Amino acid sequence: MTKAELMQLVFTHLPPKEFIVDKVASKYNIETVRIPVKHCVLNPIELGWAGLKNYVRQQNVHFRLDDIGQLCNEWLAACGPEHASAYFAHIYK
Repeated sequence: MTKAELMQLVFTHLPPKEFIVDKVASKYNIETVRIPVKHCVLNPIELGWAGLKNYVRQQNVHFRLDDIGQLCNEWLAACGPEHASAYFAHIYK
């Protein structure tokens, strides 16, 4: 058998992945949803990063690292619960 055939055989007989988090959540009737790790539309963290990068890109005029750090802190201070809710609402559409 070739390596590719052996790998195919292994993958066909692998048991399904079981996560402890899923077991605990099912005990309390909570459904867990798995999303693609770096999918820019389905992940609220990626939406937040995009918002931060757009803000820095629009406000950055001196192109110094200190200014970028200050702009990041400004955006984080202005980002409140309504922003986070909007990111999650965008995903649920």
